[in-house]
Amino acid sequence: MNKIREVLVAVVLLFSIPAIGQVTTLSPYSLFGIGDLRPQLNTAQWSMGGLGATFQDGYQVNNFNPASLPYLRMSNLQLGMDYRMLKITGPKVTEPVSNNIAEFTYLGLAFPINDWWSTSINLSPFSSIGYDIRTVEEDPNFGQTAYKFSGKGGLNRVSWSNGFMILDGLSIGASADYIFGTNSQSSDVIFDNSNYLNFKSSQEQTYSTFQFNAGLQYAYHFNDTAFLTIGVVASPSQTLNGTFKRADYTYVINTVNGTDIPVDTSYYIPGRDGGIRLPDRFTIGLNYGHYIEQMGGAAWQIGGEFTMGKWSSFEDFDGNNPYNDSWRAAVGGSITPRFVFPSAKRSNSVFADAAIRLGGYYANTQIEQRGQQVVDMGATFGLSIPFRPRNLAPGENKLNFFNIGIVVGQRGNSNLGIIQEDYVNLIFGVSFSDEWFQKFKYR
Repeated sequence: MNKIREVLVAVVLLFSIPAIGQVTTLSPYSLFGIGDLRPQLNTAQWSMGGLGATFQDGYQVNNFNPASLPYLRMSNLQLGMDYRMLKITGPKVTEPVSNNIAEFTYLGLAFPINDWWSTSINLSPFSSIGYDIRTVEEDPNFGQTAYKFSGKGGLNRVSWSNGFMILDGLSIGASADYIFGTNSQSSDVIFDNSNYLNFKSSQEQTYSTFQFNAGLQYAYHFNDTAFLTIGVVASPSQTLNGTFKRADYTYVINTVNGTDIPVDTSYYIPGRDGGIRLPDRFTIGLNYGHYIEQMGGAAWQIGGEFTMGKWSSFEDFDGNNPYNDSWRAAVGGSITPRFVFPSAKRSNSVFADAAIRLGGYYANTQIEQRGQQVVDMGATFGLSIPFRPRNLAPGENKLNFFNIGIVVGQRGNSNLGIIQEDYVNLIFGVSFSDEWFQKFKYR
């Protein structure tokens, strides 16, 4: 009964944070399209440059590639959060703007069905929007004029993934994602001269739809320890269905409380069904390392992957496309001292068993500014520190990890006349592994 109660508590916890993706980003680049996309990566993966296609671990779940799920040794509950620090500079930014935000990043539950099939359910952000931009210019016809652009919201993702070991070393997987949430955006033209009416265009998109992804992994073992893994993840082009609302109107500003007082509506869409067209996205990766059975993972490993997105085929509700094709390259690795260095084999330090992770990435994003695509690049570092509960029953097996990492990066370049974001992300995660439904005769 205790194990069943643990499962029920985990399921309740999983669905008790419906607004996980509603915590908005702080980036002016989230103005474009559906905002900043959020890959399904856990803290350990982000600490290795964001590797997802080839990641395998017996005690930490890879939701980016569902083909990795059969390698899971025990039932697993994991959750993560991050704390972002962002500094924005640019050609029209008079002084650097700094923002900070904390948010949940993932919450998931996974467990093996049998020796060849594992399943998981995961809640994470799919995309996020959050910006508030204001510029003031002197217009020869209208005098001083302010232009304001603001947006908020985000899309959530509930994923059900299944992975199957079909041959020795060859696994496949698929995931079904339920996407839901609301994005709100508006743009204003505000005149300093009270003889002119201000203008606002506001729109809202609400989504409730499904998307599907597939993955494959093949691990070739040269001997008892050395292995080479190839991983592939494909997200085919598909439509996210939703409802679109828009209102364009002139207004004056209430001098008492600063709210808008509408005067005349020039364009209005109360609600139109439609959707946005997501492009084909494809990731391929290679990973080499030494596997240790006792660890259920690699004593050391190094890998790389390449992601392509045909964002030139993206379409919003009106058939417009603000994007270009994108690509991202990442490298990363990890090492656990106790299983690599002879001097650490007899160490009593918990850090001798901690996986040290390092990585980096470079991306030509889908966003274009001033005729050039915006580049996003960064370096990552992290630790996966194991800890076991005390007072285990005879034969009872549990293994938990505390993951901590840092991502330091830059998106855009002010020297090229575009907005530059310098960011530091502190990332945290915990992973609890247990053999649920196991019966014990003695305690």
